[in-house]
Formats: sequence, C-alpha cells, structure tokens
Amino acid sequence: MGQRQDKDEIEYGNDCLLGYNLAAPLWLLGKTPKYVYIRFSQIKKCNTPECVNVASPPNDRVFKLTQEDENPCKWSYTNDWMVHWLLHQVPPTWVEFEAYHYPSSRYYFYAFYNANERDPRFTANEWDCGVYRMCGYEGIARVSWKLESLKVMDLLNIKPQKDLFMEMRPKEDGSRVYKYCKLSQSTNIKILYAPG
Repeated sequence: MGQRQDKDEIEYGNDCLLGYNLAAPLWLLGKTPKYVYIRFSQIKKCNTPECVNVASPPNDRVFKLTQEDENPCKWSYTNDWMVHWLLHQVPPTWVEFEAYHYPSSRYYFYAFYNANERDPRFTANEWDCGVYRMCGYEGIARVSWKLESLKVMDLLNIKPQKDLFMEMRPKEDGSRVYKYCKLSQSTNIKILYAPG
C-alpha cells in the first residue's frame, strides 16, 4: 500500500557528523533524521540450489529504519528482514547497504562504497550469486527521509491527508516514479521525478 501522506515534519535524532561532513552534505548540523525509509527494487533471485526454496527478494517493499542510540550513523530495521544503512568513518566516509533475510539466513542485497564518490542515498547491488549465502543479484536501493513526495504534492496542489498513500519506485537511472492512491476515491496518480 505504501507510506501514508498525512504529515510533512521530520523527526530528528542524534547528530551523525559523517553525513554533515561529506563533500555534498546529506543534512545540516542538528538535522540528522531519526528515521529513514529504504526501498529495494529490481533484485533478481539466484537460481542456485540453496536459494530455490527461500524467500523472494524484498522488491518494492518500504522498510522504516530507526537510528541506533549507540551509533548515530546507523539506521536499522530488524524483524523478518535485517536491513541497515550505515555511514562508516573509515576515512574517507563509506556507506553500507544490506538486506538479510533472517529465517533463511540469506543475503539479498549488499553495497559498500566511498560516500564522496557516489550518492550515499542510492546504489546498485554489488554482490552476485557467487557470494556465500547470497540469494539476490542486481537491483537497486534508495534511501529517503525528507519525504520528497510531499514536495511533489505541494507542486501539484495536493494536500496531505490521512487516506492518501504513496509508493515510490526507483528506476535504474536514478529517477523515481511516485504513485499516489486516495482510498476513498480510488484515484491513482503516477509521477516520474528526475533527480536534480
């Protein structure tokens, strides 16, 4: 169904200075988000014997990650999936994405790279089926916290409402398609949003 579009404020957490000190800062000092949303898309399932009878990739599922108290530069979700987004201080700053399925003990997505060389909010899967316990290959991940969709809604004169839901589908080129659905009227609007 997607994220409910009924508010525009961001809840701030503890300062993660790694995101502030990047060449292109992710946020201002004092504005580190407490929650981030990560969505995986276009991950393909490996056809190896150990992956045949396990979960499907978490495509088009939005995970709400919470900032960890002991590490303000790590956001995690733990339930049936363990998903995290982490900024490492390994000078220079590195970013890590991970999606791990607990019941099957299998990885589906992993990326680790210099956060000053590529956008730390968007990446492609770096592992493939040859990696131990890997059951996903290809695919992309996108992290957001500013609810860009609300800015798009404002441009279109759509007001946030409790019964309005949004899904965001990232494309391979980094652009995003937003789908809005108001349940009471069953209306659907899709908007292609190009980065920059």
